[in-house]
Amino acid sequence: METSKHVGGRRGRREETPSLFRRFEERSDGALVFTSAAPRSWIKCKYQNEELMYRALTRLSEAAPLWRLRGGDIHGRLHDWLMTTFGLRYSPIDKGLKIKGLDKFEFGEHQYSRVHHIKLEDHVAPSRVGRIYFALDTRDRRWIVDHVGLKLYDL
Repeated sequence: METSKHVGGRRGRREETPSLFRRFEERSDGALVFTSAAPRSWIKCKYQNEELMYRALTRLSEAAPLWRLRGGDIHGRLHDWLMTTFGLRYSPIDKGLKIKGLDKFEFGEHQYSRVHHIKLEDHVAPSRVGRIYFALDTRDRRWIVDHVGLKLYDL
């Protein structure tokens, strides 16, 4: 089986998702965390470009601790910083998610917004529109991933 340089290692092994996501959390020293919904969404989704998703998650796990270290102050727009430093296409808004009432989730004792997302393959067939939806937790200086897989609506 093919290996890669990202934390995901072998391709096509979604049953390893819980341990993989724990490794991303450890790699980021807790600056990137996953809700229990995140691995479930990844395991059951039909997004086919696993390698692209694992690369994006690896880069996100590298970005989160730097964002934390800087107290969230990256001297510019997060969109620009994530694109130029990590090659991640970030968006801080998702109107469709809000309209459909899919913009909130619970984690611990708090409610968060999951409108922040990393875009993978946009303006393609719905089965190829990958997303990583997450919250920016400024209180605990971490990013909380609640969904990994396909776009949550308009599929």
